[in-house]
Amino acid sequence: FFKQKTAYEIASCLVGSEMCIRDSFTTNLKGSKAFLQVSVGVSTQYDETVIENVEMHQLALRSEVLGVVSEFTVEEVEGKTGRDQLADGIKDAINKRLEDLEGFGGVEGVYFTAFVLQ
Repeated sequence: FFKQKTAYEIASCLVGSEMCIRDSFTTNLKGSKAFLQVSVGVSTQYDETVIENVEMHQLALRSEVLGVVSEFTVEEVEGKTGRDQLADGIKDAINKRLEDLEGFGGVEGVYFTAFVLQ
C-alpha cells in the first residue's frame, strides 16, 4: 500500500522529489472579505534540479502562488473540485515562472498540506 507522507515528514527534509514551500500563504479571496491560508508542497519525477530551482526561487514563486490564490472566489475553493483547480493553477504558475527563470518548469504536482478558509 502507498503510505501518504505527513506535512511534517515532507517539511522536515527534502525527501526524494518532494518538498514543502516554506511558510504558509495567506491572502484574501476575490470579491470577498474571506481569506484563505494554505501550505503547499510540490513534487516532480524529474531530477533534483527541479526541487533545487523551487528552493532557490522561493520568493518569486511565493508571489506567483499568492497571485493565483487571490484570483479565486470562496465558492471556487469550496469542495474538492475547486481545490484541485486551485492546485492546478498554482502548478501552472510555478512552472511558468521556473521556465522564465531557469528554462524548465518540471513541477508535476502541487499538494495542500494545510487549507484554512475563513
